[in-house]
Amino acid sequence: MMLLKFLPNFLYSPLAKIYHILRYRRAVNGLNSSSLSHNEKIFCKLQFNKRATDKILNKHGYSYKDIHLSWHYHIFAGWFDFCKRNNIQVKRILEIGTHNGEFANFLSKVYKNSEIFTIDLPVNDENFTNTYNRADLTSLSEFLSIRSKNLASPNINFFELNSINLVNFFKKNKFNAIWIDGDHHNPQVTIDIIHCIGLAHKDCIICTDDVINDQKFKKDNYVSNDSFITINHLEKNNILKSYYVFKKTRNSITKTQKFISIARLV
Repeated sequence: MMLLKFLPNFLYSPLAKIYHILRYRRAVNGLNSSSLSHNEKIFCKLQFNKRATDKILNKHGYSYKDIHLSWHYHIFAGWFDFCKRNNIQVKRILEIGTHNGEFANFLSKVYKNSEIFTIDLPVNDENFTNTYNRADLTSLSEFLSIRSKNLASPNINFFELNSINLVNFFKKNKFNAIWIDGDHHNPQVTIDIIHCIGLAHKDCIICTDDVINDQKFKKDNYVSNDSFITINHLEKNNILKSYYVFKKTRNSITKTQKFISIARLV
């Protein structure tokens, strides 16, 4: 790039644009081998089987090395195999943040003998309608149609519920796996994590989406570093033992990395 600066302006400008386009494409579409290696080392620590995880993902139409696939698919596939090998019965799985139901649908097929409980805000909640372009009635209708189809499996239980009421609603239930993908800001994300600890069976993983460990990160409308601060505090107080994997294994053009936390009760 430095050499380009010595060219005449009429050559520099178009070549600079081409350089940035190629760099962007390489960054976004390329596999980050160090991120993949890191994630696989964490899986090894957790005694998750790479080959079994690959096989489960492939069976359900996903690729282990898909750089655009969030690794919570890998985690829950690996957890299924781990539980099978260790004779852990997975009776119930909880998901906070249903979105379009694609992940709940995946869980229902992998854990076909388990009950999948997934919750999301009521349709008339402002926080629901004001995100992901759902204020537009056409977009909302299409979104709800897709979600309805994804949630049609008989072992999926969907509830329109604000997660602040989680404990009272599920007070008679314990879960063997929990996926936290609701509001990523405090106070709600901390409330969700604390509630889920209380709802977790002794044999349980609690996973949290979009964890950012950059202390200087400025929150936006969708993500913050609040979940990391909470999880880190709980680990320091011997409540959880946590591991972090890169959310995606593609090269990133931004310095801020998103992680998924995988926690077990201490």
